[in-house]
Amino acid sequence: MKGYLLILTVTLLAACSRSTHIPIPVVTSYAATGQQKMQAAHHWNVLAYDVAKRLKRSVDLTFSKASKKPPLIINITDKQQKDPFAKAFSSLLTTKLVQQGVVVLTGDTKYAGETLGIDYDVQVIHHKREGLLAIARNRKTNTEVIITTSIIRNQQYIFNDSRIYYINNGDNDHYYHHDYAAKTYQVVNQ
Repeated sequence: MKGYLLILTVTLLAACSRSTHIPIPVVTSYAATGQQKMQAAHHWNVLAYDVAKRLKRSVDLTFSKASKKPPLIINITDKQQKDPFAKAFSSLLTTKLVQQGVVVLTGDTKYAGETLGIDYDVQVIHHKREGLLAIARNRKTNTEVIITTSIIRNQQYIFNDSRIYYINNGDNDHYYHHDYAAKTYQVVNQ
């Protein structure tokens, strides 16, 4: 019996020691892709146009059997009113939606029917390692912005669109106001 227990113990120890030598995945990079860089208010206008097209298409599909599509309201917070990008994006998105024939109401409208609120969020990401990410026209940047636009109806997303762009170092203040806690993220251990 002692011999059997000894063999069993040695076998278990050998199995355990082998499990610590299981190879782990090797670190690799993603294949090279392109990512746009936002450098001007014109780029905000291009984004608003693209989001408006997608948003309209999503609303049209969601309400394809409705005789009348619900009007939209673009929600902008007091904090967003202080941000150059957020304020401009609200205005540009309104323009692009109206140009496509979508009914857009002002936020203070009293409307008896169903409306769909458009929300958007901006996250600035500042990577720790300088110049690691992008070199565009000899200007290095380690800062990105994620812009997410969404419509939620009865706790269900009927539209959600997230875009990621490089931005110039030093342009962070276009995307958040310094008077309140900004959503700035730092990525470490790259």
